[in-house]
Amino acid sequence: MKKLLGILIFLSACGGGDGTETAITTSTTTTLGTTTTLQNNLRTLKIAIFDDSVSEKYDSISVSLVEPKKFLWSPDLEYGADDLLIPPMIVGELGEFILTFDSESTSIPICFSPTPDSKGDMGTIWIVLNDNNIEVDGLAVQDIVISRSNLSIEKLNDNSKPDCDSEETTTTTVQETTTTTVQETTTTTLGGSEVKVVFKNCPVEVPVDQEIAIEYDVLAVGSGIKEISIFWSWESGQSNVSNFSEIPLQLPGKSENRTYTSTNTPTGGSRNWSFKLHVTATNYDGLVITQVCKMTVLIPGSSTSSDCNDYYYSLLTVINEDLLSNLEKIVTIAEDAESGKISYSEGSEKLYELEIYFGKKLEDLLKLSPDQQNKYSHAAFASSLENFVESTKNYKEGFAEVNATKLYIGISYFGLGTELFGIGTDNIYTCN
Repeated sequence: MKKLLGILIFLSACGGGDGTETAITTSTTTTLGTTTTLQNNLRTLKIAIFDDSVSEKYDSISVSLVEPKKFLWSPDLEYGADDLLIPPMIVGELGEFILTFDSESTSIPICFSPTPDSKGDMGTIWIVLNDNNIEVDGLAVQDIVISRSNLSIEKLNDNSKPDCDSEETTTTTVQETTTTTVQETTTTTLGGSEVKVVFKNCPVEVPVDQEIAIEYDVLAVGSGIKEISIFWSWESGQSNVSNFSEIPLQLPGKSENRTYTSTNTPTGGSRNWSFKLHVTATNYDGLVITQVCKMTVLIPGSSTSSDCNDYYYSLLTVINEDLLSNLEKIVTIAEDAESGKISYSEGSEKLYELEIYFGKKLEDLLKLSPDQQNKYSHAAFASSLENFVESTKNYKEGFAEVNATKLYIGISYFGLGTELFGIGTDNIYTCN
């Protein structure tokens, strides 16, 4: 891997682009930047988290990148700050991440989108953790302040905010049934404006192939509820989003509390797996809260230790010396084509073969079911292989079309893939 990183730095220097930090943990690698005039539609954003809390430290903090690539990141804030590089995006493309803090049930979805000016510091999404609130700002997001006590969200004046409301949701479901019903209504009179979602039952473990019913209260304080949305998620996907206003179900009015029950039947799986219900409530003042009920679906005969060993040894059939050898081939082909050893068309043909190879490797990896300890490294390897597929694809098209922009994009994807591969390698749990 050191050879690959060294060659990548050499290519970056020769390409004439600006250096762009690609750190996802505390280590950094220099790659060819995405701010050259040749790449006028591609931007690489970064999430930077700073811990400015003094007396009220955070129990936990994580970022789950949903779009453009799925990736779970737990920042290392030992020295007060850490950052995550987001895979390259087209200007105007919509992305989303979920910020979770203090507990797994406290999470806030955040939409973002790069603009033509999203370069350097202007391409950074800043998240500052204070004692009483969390500040989120940047050119690519709606600037907000999140209250740590009641999770209310204050939207600040922001002319650069992305148009997230126009995004068309496209999700799929493999679950058998999903229903939501209203069970009871009570009314309270409270001052101020606040939104609360409280789970009345949230089982830690549930048996497979049996219907589960999750009951929860949605409380509207001072302002009525405009929308309640739910979806179920599991390790490899999520259900369609259900909006209660479209079902339709009656929503809590001003200073009113309603109790809802959502049911589902988790099916399939050869090992224990994680299953979650996400509930988001928005009131007419624009306050938003998301709560998550997390369960483990129990598969008869499944055990954590066997899961770990099964995954680890299966992983070694995917992440192996053959894969490393083919990674070096990407660099060799690029060098040979640039030096004239092979023609651009020959280079394009060889890169097409590697694109197929890495695509197959990605398919093989996604067939594996990681145990709890290896979910982080599994996600890193998956994102890494996705980037290698994109790298070979853009290299291939760049040589075939003699297109400098696509060659630069290929280098950018390769650098990010290499960084993610290193993260996956560093975080493998070997079950010993």
